[in-house]
Amino acid sequence: MLAVYKYKIDDTNAWITAPVINWLYIDWQNRERCFCAWALVDLEAPERKFQFLMLETGMKVDEEILRGYQHLGTVNMDYYVAHWFVGEYDNENKIMVEEEGRDVSK
Repeated sequence: MLAVYKYKIDDTNAWITAPVINWLYIDWQNRERCFCAWALVDLEAPERKFQFLMLETGMKVDEEILRGYQHLGTVNMDYYVAHWFVGEYDNENKIMVEEEGRDVSK
């Protein structure tokens, strides 16, 4: 059984454990005063562990840190722009993903 769930992202370096198939969207929720990410989940699948990282426009980051992460979305809040990335982990080891045909695990 599939469903779309919303997850609160309370920190700029947040962890979520959920049976996510695909992350769909991220946005700021004024009512809840936090970022929220929506995902398509398989309610019968095992849970998976994900880490969210947020970068501000112009923030410098080593390429190695983002290796294996995918860009989830950019949230523009007039005075502030947040670029969100998500990566999957398996027992504290980052799972690398294919990115435009190149193996990012190397």
